[in-house]
Amino acid sequence: MNVIPGAATDLPETHAEIFIRRWLAGDKSCFAKGAGILITTPYPGLRSFRRDLARYFCGRETQKRDLKKFFANRETENTATSGRMTFVVGGSGSGKSSLTRAGLIAELDSIPIKGQWGAWYVAEMRPAKDPIGQLQQALWSVLRSIIDLAYVDPDTEDMPKGDFPERSTAEKSASIRGATDRIRGAAREFGIEWPDDATQHDVETATLRWLDREISPTKGTISTRSVFDFVSEVLATFDEAASYGERSGRPLLLLHIDQFEEIFRKECDADGRKALIGLLRDIYEYKPACLFAVATMRSEELHRFSEYAGMAEVINSSMYLVDLVTGDDIEAAIVEPAGRLAKLWELPLDAATEARIAPYTAESVKELKEAYREAGEALQHKADKLPLLQHFLPLVWEHAVDDWIARRAKNKDAQFEIDTQHLASVPGWTPTAANEQVCRLGRCLNAAADRVFAEAEDVMTAMAKEQGFKGGQNDLRLEAEGILSVSLCCLAQLDDGGQAVRKFVSVDEMLATSAGAVRLGTSKAAKGLLRSYLRDALQKFEDAGLVELLPSESGERSDIYNVTHESLIRNWAAYKQHLELQKRLEQRLAQLAIQELPAIDNIESGLLHRLFHRNWEAASTLIPSESQATLRLLFGPDSRYSDAWAKDVLVEKKKQLVSIGDTGQALVEPDKRIRWIGDLWRDAVKWREWGSKWVNQLQTLVMWGVSAIAVLAMVALGASLWANNERVRADGLAVQLNRALAVNDFANSTAPRNGADDRALKWLIDTVKADYQSTHDEQQKSVLRKTIGLIDTGARAVYGADLMVSFEPGLPKGEIQNVDCKKATENSGALDASKIAFKVPSPFDGNLISTVTKLECASKDGNWVFRLDVSESPSNNMTTRLDTYVGLRRLNTPTQFGVRGPRSTESGEKINLLVQDREIRTRLADVNIQDVKFVQAGAVVGFLIPNIGPEHAGKRTNVYLWTTTGLSDPIQVPTGMAGAGLLTAGQGNDAAKDGRACRSYKVNLFRATAGKGGPDDVRGLDTRPTYRTCDAGPVDLDTNDKQLVVYRAGYDNKKCLDDLSDCQNTIEVQYRDAANGLAEPDDGHTARTRIVYIGPKIIDAGVQGDWLWLEDVKLRKWRYLVGTQPLSDILEMRWQNASGASLQGAAGFKYRLPQTCKDIAECRAFVSKPDKGWPGVEDESNE
Repeated sequence: MNVIPGAATDLPETHAEIFIRRWLAGDKSCFAKGAGILITTPYPGLRSFRRDLARYFCGRETQKRDLKKFFANRETENTATSGRMTFVVGGSGSGKSSLTRAGLIAELDSIPIKGQWGAWYVAEMRPAKDPIGQLQQALWSVLRSIIDLAYVDPDTEDMPKGDFPERSTAEKSASIRGATDRIRGAAREFGIEWPDDATQHDVETATLRWLDREISPTKGTISTRSVFDFVSEVLATFDEAASYGERSGRPLLLLHIDQFEEIFRKECDADGRKALIGLLRDIYEYKPACLFAVATMRSEELHRFSEYAGMAEVINSSMYLVDLVTGDDIEAAIVEPAGRLAKLWELPLDAATEARIAPYTAESVKELKEAYREAGEALQHKADKLPLLQHFLPLVWEHAVDDWIARRAKNKDAQFEIDTQHLASVPGWTPTAANEQVCRLGRCLNAAADRVFAEAEDVMTAMAKEQGFKGGQNDLRLEAEGILSVSLCCLAQLDDGGQAVRKFVSVDEMLATSAGAVRLGTSKAAKGLLRSYLRDALQKFEDAGLVELLPSESGERSDIYNVTHESLIRNWAAYKQHLELQKRLEQRLAQLAIQELPAIDNIESGLLHRLFHRNWEAASTLIPSESQATLRLLFGPDSRYSDAWAKDVLVEKKKQLVSIGDTGQALVEPDKRIRWIGDLWRDAVKWREWGSKWVNQLQTLVMWGVSAIAVLAMVALGASLWANNERVRADGLAVQLNRALAVNDFANSTAPRNGADDRALKWLIDTVKADYQSTHDEQQKSVLRKTIGLIDTGARAVYGADLMVSFEPGLPKGEIQNVDCKKATENSGALDASKIAFKVPSPFDGNLISTVTKLECASKDGNWVFRLDVSESPSNNMTTRLDTYVGLRRLNTPTQFGVRGPRSTESGEKINLLVQDREIRTRLADVNIQDVKFVQAGAVVGFLIPNIGPEHAGKRTNVYLWTTTGLSDPIQVPTGMAGAGLLTAGQGNDAAKDGRACRSYKVNLFRATAGKGGPDDVRGLDTRPTYRTCDAGPVDLDTNDKQLVVYRAGYDNKKCLDDLSDCQNTIEVQYRDAANGLAEPDDGHTARTRIVYIGPKIIDAGVQGDWLWLEDVKLRKWRYLVGTQPLSDILEMRWQNASGASLQGAAGFKYRLPQTCKDIAECRAFVSKPDKGWPGVEDESNE
């Protein structure tokens, strides 16, 4: 019993006194340190609620009830579609993980499952980098809970209390020994090595080895049968051994996969990704006995499943959508955890305060709810308001407890309460002139994170000083700040759309990335010291709940760190700024590395070139001043990023290039490329610092000599003019490089598009095309060629897969055709719809529901199918909700790029607008299918549903769902239509008499220097595959300096057998090079257009206008869109109605100027200029 020593009569400590003692000792954790130990803080902050915090997981009662019902009752609804798979889906910050752990897993024993009565086991995992290894660790954790029972010392007096209260010590010991023998026997039965004298570590190692052998019999695979057998046989046997034969039924296993979207991260093992997705698909399909799976996933990543066959059905049938917390629920989430913990500790509460909200006062609750509402309006990512509130609540709890303890020291009867003064005492709550534009919860997050960073910086500064770093205190702090900021940047990244993505990184990986860490020492001792100090610094962030360690089932402390929640990345200004700098550095480094530019050594070295430091000036044209500042982070004397990090960037860039058909030849030697860029940067800096001043001074000096020596004056005048011309030329090249960087950012981003992005890209397309047609400078032409190639490649990948939604006041341009449609409304049966749907969650008040409609239409030629499905599904508030499925599909195409879905942010918003408008849904249900039309206008095709859209000028608009063809997939030319035979006989490599350019091909057999055995020595053969080449002749595309070339893979005895086989054909529009002839397909050359076509041999090809025409040996004709002008027109068409008053008011769209466009004055002016054909854009450059 705890007593108060020294009192006249030793009195037991009250619960409140124990609380105070632990609090003052520094125990302020929200996680229990052992069984039966109460926590002292009821809020986990940015961390998700765990199972042991279920008591404090409040405000989600309806969602908890609905999720448990969804999880348990599907078995009885429809056996054809029911499954053991549940996807808990919601936006980042919606509380998916907390709901699953504290709302579902914590209450599994209370969930009735038909025909299942056994004990529940839970295998928890995250995909991280190694999904297969993580699965094995999760299954090990299940077996470990049983195996550990075999290592309870039967002779110890300190046994778990309450196990066998009715037995004597001897009886308990005998029971434990019996259980140990049974568990060991169960392990041996399945082939797990367990000698009688094996230690726990020995058994763990043997079990993990056995799991690896059973679960993944072949590297990179998961055996579905072995996982099923693990539950039905292995776990059942171990459970029986540990249960002394007394069981209510066979054990049940829940496989919980948190943060499932990590499976799509680039650092995730590709084989593991495919294997884990396959396992979930098999669980859904085969419904194994006693095995259930629950995965949490961000809704923003759902479209990634379209890449995997069969997963669309799994998701659509297994998805539970998490709604945001609002209204009374948010009040319960605030007050109930504090009230419950205060009562458990018997803290004195104010009797006058409403029992429902104590210890909070009514004023503080009102302020917190207002701050929550304010955050929802101010934050760009609306769902972040919940994690930001969760971060704030433990801070205000701490201030309130400290205040109460201080008051209690003066007055034993002081009441514990949380009032508005405690809210105001949290740093950041009260605004300053510098942050008044930030919401209160955001300010508090920034203040707290900045404070933790400063504390961690102190740790790293002490380390730098101990390592003997030379410099003053400011230099020490700068070095420490650099190491720490780089380490944090390792834990996150910004994707192509600027969205925050978390990463798993070890301490050693952080140190390898930091140039500062490399400077401080690379010896074993130095690395050990750096590792120790960095762990201590990261401990500050871990204690504050800002970072976390990846759980280690081995029982040892993990060395893999992760940011606790994406909301920290999005809302901590300093963190996001560091990540944006890193992103920009990656882009600049990668873009410079792939440029086809001459090396410094190749620059002419004549007298004038040396006199005017032309190598410095040339470098400054390649690396303008703004890029010099960015690259300083890598090449400067105080650089933050190491060469190893730069190499990883270029290796990743090469993978991206290869994935889109480029060989990435320029990046074959990344180390050499990095050194080359470093030399360029140093010369560019020299030119900026004093090289240009030297030229100006030299010009002045030479001009002064005119008065003395006429001949020298003429030379000086020529030199001066030459220097001026060189400066103009350098400025022009710098402009082109900046535009190339911008195109690389815009055209190759797979993130959701908006009107500002596409308007900026349109400006770049038009500008780059005009520049190429007018310039005569070869270096500028080289940069522009690469830029145009990036535009072409990016447009095919991004715009070829997008489905746009427009509200048309009239009929769109193009040929209007009738269609074949089917329609079903509620209770009239489902359609046999094509599997083309993209789910667009549309939460709203279920009381507004009127009609459910499923509409499917096909073009008369059968090439295009459209589906719009508005379906009922259960809501989290026990009413009904609507979900929308929409998609367009191209049939009869030789490529896999047939499916289109709403990729742009605005298309998704428009679909939601349609679903949430009751009148629109009613009109959709009543639409006459004879009025639906198919529209085709060149490369644009779509379906028009008349008179159901929002009003415009007092009249209902037509809903037009359209896409672009000819980019990612070709358009088939109808038989009889003039198409391929565009070239005259005699053009090309081997033109046949019928005028087809590619009847025969030149065979290219790669052969290196012959081996010692002579010309026929096969050891001299190159390992590259053979290919066949057809020179289809010159073409005029934008300009007339191009050649059309077709490559076909060499024939083999496997897949590519003959002309009729489906082999890889690569069609390139190349830039003519009279000196070097045709390029090889894998030499890294720049192509104006590169298209990969899997099919029979191409016998003819040509370019006419904006179209590339092809004809294969089966006499089928296809065409691709290759001109820049149609693409520019398509971009404008995508957004021509985006600024309509009815839509703008209804959806509240707000477009912001893209960051890359801000760096180019002309782009910023163009995009910001009002234009009735484009949405309004806000220029935030001055904010």
